[in-house]
Amino acid sequence: MERFLKDCVEFEVKMLENAKIEHVVPIKSIERDGEVSIYYSDDYKSFISETECLKLRECKRIFDSLRSLYEEIDDYLLSVDKLCLGLDDIMINKDGEIAFLYLPEKTPEKSFESSLEVLLNELILNIESEEEVLKVKQNLGINKKVENKNVDYFLGLFNNKF
Repeated sequence: MERFLKDCVEFEVKMLENAKIEHVVPIKSIERDGEVSIYYSDDYKSFISETECLKLRECKRIFDSLRSLYEEIDDYLLSVDKLCLGLDDIMINKDGEIAFLYLPEKTPEKSFESSLEVLLNELILNIESEEEVLKVKQNLGINKKVENKNVDYFLGLFNNKF
């Protein structure tokens, strides 16, 4: 079983290195003394800093990028559960393209759906103005916190709403 898991990780690393996957931060692996280290492209920086607040259009861009990635990630035989969906893990390059970190060695602690739930709640907390927050909550039918929704619900949130 351990060998199978190692082979899966090696496959994911090679896929991430060799395929240009839209909305995933590119990686490079380097092997030294039998240990493999993974390095993420330094062409990307964190999309959200601690002092920045979001606008609705930025939230929409994040979800549009995530929707696109969700729809194509299976084509690369990668798992959506290994995407990092924390606010600090949403990256942007100099061309304004949004990308997410993918951790090949990550054992998912929670499902993609649960991660989306947390991300949406974090995004709402970081929206620039109270007026925009109220608009989001009213348009999405959210009272306090988003819970127990399916993937299609989350990925369709900003579609045609704003």
